[in-house]
Amino acid sequence: MTVSDHALLDRWVDYRGAEAFAELVSRHSAMVFNTCLRVIGNSADAQELTQEGFARLVNGVPRGKQLWPSLGGWLHTVATRRALDWRKGQARRHRRETEYA
Repeated sequence: MTVSDHALLDRWVDYRGAEAFAELVSRHSAMVFNTCLRVIGNSADAQELTQEGFARLVNGVPRGKQLWPSLGGWLHTVATRRALDWRKGQARRHRRETEYA
């Protein structure tokens, strides 16, 4: 029987169980990476954004609260928003560099 994402997340929050977090990363990292890659088109930057998404999960889980009906859905939303923000930042940076060149 497979342990649910919420049970793993509870283990992570309550006991800082590295195995539980590693299982969450194993289950969802490919989806998060592919989401970022589709938005930005660069695998190195998509890998970095994937790590940022899981860091946000590590730092943003309040104790005793189940914020999401689907952890995968939450991670997908975080990945999409972060990748879009990254793309906007790159466009701004490129525009500024062009203006000052």
